[in-house]
Amino acid sequence: MVNKHWIGYLLAGWLLLSSLIVLFYAARYEHIYKQNVAMVTDNARLQLAYTQNQIHKTDVKLDTLIDLLGKSRALYRFAFQSDTVNRHLVEELWLSFPASQHEIDQITYIDLQGQEQIKVSFAPDGTDIVEHDYQDVSQSDFFQKALHRLGMYQNIRRFELSRKGDEYMAFVRITHPYYIGDTLMGYLTLRINFEATQDGLTFFQDHEYITSIISSSGYYLKGQDASMLYGFAIQERKQFNLGKMEPELWQNMQDNESGVFLSRDGSLHVFSRVRVNYTEEIFLLQSFSETELSAHVEEERSSAIQHAIVMLILLGLCTIPTGYLIFIFQKRSIESKLALAALNGMSAVLITDKNHHMVKVNREFENMTGYTEHQIRYGNVRKLLFDKRDPTGWFDIWEHVAKDHFWEGELKITGRAGVELTAITRIQAMCNSDGHIVNYIISLVDITERKELEDRLRYLSERDSMTHLWNRRKFEEALRSEIDLIKRYPENHVSCLALVDIDNFKRINDEHGHDEGDRVIKLVSFLLSENTRSTDFVARIGGEEFAVIMPHTGLDEAERVLNRIRSSIATDTRIPTTISIGVTDLTEEGTRSYKCADIALYESKSIGRNRVSICRSSDDIA
Repeated sequence: MVNKHWIGYLLAGWLLLSSLIVLFYAARYEHIYKQNVAMVTDNARLQLAYTQNQIHKTDVKLDTLIDLLGKSRALYRFAFQSDTVNRHLVEELWLSFPASQHEIDQITYIDLQGQEQIKVSFAPDGTDIVEHDYQDVSQSDFFQKALHRLGMYQNIRRFELSRKGDEYMAFVRITHPYYIGDTLMGYLTLRINFEATQDGLTFFQDHEYITSIISSSGYYLKGQDASMLYGFAIQERKQFNLGKMEPELWQNMQDNESGVFLSRDGSLHVFSRVRVNYTEEIFLLQSFSETELSAHVEEERSSAIQHAIVMLILLGLCTIPTGYLIFIFQKRSIESKLALAALNGMSAVLITDKNHHMVKVNREFENMTGYTEHQIRYGNVRKLLFDKRDPTGWFDIWEHVAKDHFWEGELKITGRAGVELTAITRIQAMCNSDGHIVNYIISLVDITERKELEDRLRYLSERDSMTHLWNRRKFEEALRSEIDLIKRYPENHVSCLALVDIDNFKRINDEHGHDEGDRVIKLVSFLLSENTRSTDFVARIGGEEFAVIMPHTGLDEAERVLNRIRSSIATDTRIPTTISIGVTDLTEEGTRSYKCADIALYESKSIGRNRVSICRSSDDIA
């Protein structure tokens, strides 16, 4: 009887312990699965942010190109005199744009009647074609839409498809009204190869992280399955609409700028909304089925099953030492979870104790920073690696970690050779059973090259390539900012705007060539920069025209400064000409202020050049 009871207790104990083991490994797998979902979500968000940034850069690049094309003197002359010579000059200018030709399929100038006047096509193999089969596009959808545009300088974008056999080619046609002064002369159109613009949108080269691009009406513009694309234009693909296929997901995307959505079938969707050309909207979407998410942790699942079977066999063979085995197993389990959380993934990983002394680093960390595990074993990692120039920000981060046990963002770190790196940093606090922090797990992803590229592209988009002064786009931003300050502090903020033009510049180009003209522009730019203050904003806004914004400056002081600049240029023997200047005091009406400065410049030109003229904001300029 005792033996039967003992066997019963033993069996009950074995069943209880077996159940605990099964539940333990099931919980462990669930935990790993959730970690994997979080990692996939983070990577997808990073991919979407990168794609959104690249789309914005492409948008800015195309706007800049349209701006350059629209401001060319050759097109200006052709608009007034549409002869063969001027047409040939415009064609040569357009063919001289090597940048972005793999994206641009065709550039066309259309007159107000809808008749093509100039057309240049760019083939994928690099050959450029000047076409003369000019078409009447007055009845086309894009031309009719351009005629009814809302804004004076508003670009019209239209998605178009071209079919060749069973394949479709997607294009985006950008139509830009071409004005001279306030007079509409015609339209510039760029036909963009949509597929070519998608190159470089992928941050992760892993096929799992494929970004789909969805139109504002729910149709696929880009995706893994080409047979689902362009349902808005292809009748047999009308059913591939996200609003019909995933109505709950689509509603969520409509209601939020970005987010994460889990479908009822277990699929994970990460999305964000992108505004193109300030008005048009598209959606970026990354989707992962439950099968794809589970595939990431298949090895861990198999390992968990194998461990559970082994433990069940051991329990069946020997129940008495079960308590001891459970103790050892729990200890090893905690260590394995710590190692898995710290070293999983491809990023650089650093584990420290609660006092920021190194416990463990992986090989990627050594490659990234130049420090080996031995070299930083006894040092304070926080003081050794991270930016000492911003201690307040660093303390704020650690206060956040102490409160939420987590922080993620960009940080500057210093490598062994003193090289400054930019890294996406993730800090995770690990706590014991009492809730006290015992370790920190710090993961680093090096984005230094990407940040440098972003800074370089930002510089190129805001600077004039010849003089390195600010360009017209940056000038317009600065002027708006200055006017905003005047609106906010109308009684205290005084500023002036000056327009500067090189006298007889066309004669210099005609008599001495464009090289001499470029030299004069560079010298004038240098002297403008040297003779203005560090608070002044100097920009080249046209061929030989410059603008100067002078904050905290009245008209009398501005006139003295500008006359000093004018005199220094007039007496410089290296410059075979003079400059004329028009200046006005800035008001809340930016357009009127610019017009005042332009009137003053015209007055300087009209009464002999080489002088500074003033047009006050209170003057009647009607």
